[in-house]
Amino acid sequence: MDKRILEIDVLKGVGICMVLINHSYDYVYTSALLFKLSRSCVQLLLFCAGVNMFLKIRKLLAADRPPRPTSSWQATRLWGPQMLRIMVPYVIFDAGFVVLWKKTLDLSLFWKHLWGFDIAAPVYFIPVYLSLVFAAPFFYWAVMRFPGRLWTLCLCVLSAGAFLVCARRTYVLPIYGAGQYLLGASYGWVFVLGMIWGRYLHRRGTPVQGSWRRMAAAAALLAGWIVTLELFPEAHARLERLLPPLGGNPPGPDSLLEGSLIIWNVWELTACLKEKWGERARAWLRPLAACGRYSLYIFLWHMFVKAGWNQCIAAAGFPKQSVFYAIPFYLGSTVLVVLGKKGVDYLKQDMQDVLAGKKGCEKR
Repeated sequence: MDKRILEIDVLKGVGICMVLINHSYDYVYTSALLFKLSRSCVQLLLFCAGVNMFLKIRKLLAADRPPRPTSSWQATRLWGPQMLRIMVPYVIFDAGFVVLWKKTLDLSLFWKHLWGFDIAAPVYFIPVYLSLVFAAPFFYWAVMRFPGRLWTLCLCVLSAGAFLVCARRTYVLPIYGAGQYLLGASYGWVFVLGMIWGRYLHRRGTPVQGSWRRMAAAAALLAGWIVTLELFPEAHARLERLLPPLGGNPPGPDSLLEGSLIIWNVWELTACLKEKWGERARAWLRPLAACGRYSLYIFLWHMFVKAGWNQCIAAAGFPKQSVFYAIPFYLGSTVLVVLGKKGVDYLKQDMQDVLAGKKGCEKR
């Protein structure tokens, strides 16, 4: 399980592309159906985060067994790298926001936006993810203590109830979306489902093989769901508001079911393609998988791309809902961000090689 799992990277890639689609509503398209479906993007990303978090904790524990017992494992070995991985890009993003959007060098404003997570509405994802990272060791313990399908179902019911309480009782930050609730309310339930799936993957030792029958069933259910969205929108709205204050952010029952269907479809399709065409399928899916690996950077920096391109479109006099807006926005938010991150990684590696060479010369 040390190698990257293609299904997870592709699922994250689909999730981040759905973020771009959701945030380009009224700029590229006006379809209410497409906007509704794209709102499941955070569920895809948090499900993958749950899978990855389980596998990382399991790997840490496995590496810890030879020198000392598992009980002496410290959660800080998980928290430190994960916190740095998300906070460093976020701090840089905050600095860019203050300088480029606010057009000021005021440090007090920088700290206000940094610790308040009130830069922009999409940033609510950051405190949700950070709170789930802190709680991940407890979730791991709970998942490992519930063996078997019946106990897993009990865990799902208990966690769903617990996160419903979170949405009612744990108002933390005055920001948009589920970030104002500890553990993200129902988003936390999706995270736990990801950890349960991570346990299943770990026990199998290999990725789950694809099944065209399951793929057909998943596609049929999703197609039926989309048809009902068109025919009975009010029924879906009532289902979404069935458990107040859920609905939108954090998602209610309707959005949770919708996100689960999308996750199932993407996972099954990726597994089937990989099993049937092997390396050829990996080559086809490589661009989407790359977006998944760099999803955090796309998530943060696409807002700069959007703001900059809005100004260019306004200056040039092009209409918003056209290819002149869509193509530069989507390509600039994915290709440019991925290439830029890879360039930074290459530069860091070159600097490390130079420093390692200097240290080697000094020892000689």
